[in-house]
Amino acid sequence: MPTLAWRIPDTRRLAGLAALLIGASATAGLLVSAAVSLWTAVVLGVILILAVQLATARGLQRALEEERSHQQALGELRSVLPLRLPLPQMTGWAATPRLGVEIVAQVLTRQPKVVMELGSGSSTLLTAYALEKAGHGGRLISIDHDAHFADQTRSALRDHGVDAYVELRKAPLIVQEIAGMRRRWYDVSAVADVQDIDLLVIDGPPEQSEVNARAAAFSVLGDKLSPGAVIIVDDAGRPSEKQAVDTFVASHPDASVRWITTAKGIAVITLGSRSSAR
Repeated sequence: MPTLAWRIPDTRRLAGLAALLIGASATAGLLVSAAVSLWTAVVLGVILILAVQLATARGLQRALEEERSHQQALGELRSVLPLRLPLPQMTGWAATPRLGVEIVAQVLTRQPKVVMELGSGSSTLLTAYALEKAGHGGRLISIDHDAHFADQTRSALRDHGVDAYVELRKAPLIVQEIAGMRRRWYDVSAVADVQDIDLLVIDGPPEQSEVNARAAAFSVLGDKLSPGAVIIVDDAGRPSEKQAVDTFVASHPDASVRWITTAKGIAVITLGSRSSAR
């Protein structure tokens, strides 16, 4: 009996000690886990900050490169064209200087008789100057759906003294049947009389007017292109424009395309000299 009485209290002490150890171990585990979680959070936070800084640096680098390209293209335009007045701002929705350089180069080297552009503005002014310098009797037919922008462009052409080279037509965006589909595009009656387009510049309608809005230009004007015609597509970096370009080129084995890397992207399509898009 004395032995049994001694063993029972000892067992209780052991149980209490075990419980104390288990509790201490659990508390230590929680503390370690909390410390690990805190360290992980700190590491992830540092990684996130570094990632944001890297993305910002890359974005800034791209912006600086784009600005350098912008200024270089402006310099080329000023050195090539006989500008009488400063050019309008070429940012936002306006044609970029790089697009202007490509248009001017095509006019001066190919000397197109008929140039058509969809969407008027800075590009209209640059094309008119190029036609004046080329001196081969070429003319530009410019289509715009917005009366305000069209009037601004017409006023700028007069101020620069090159309005004689441009016929600016207002054509509202209407829903009509194009290539068997109901599409919202420029009223096709505005281009019904146009033939033998040597240079086509697609910079409209605006993207928000309709999904894949500019694809209709290939359907409406494709059979109005002359042999060896050149098509310049602005905003070609957008999926809808790229798809339209790829589809057109794929259906014309004699056509080739050159992609120009800019913030918006430019595609230059050249048809074979022995056949048109008819």
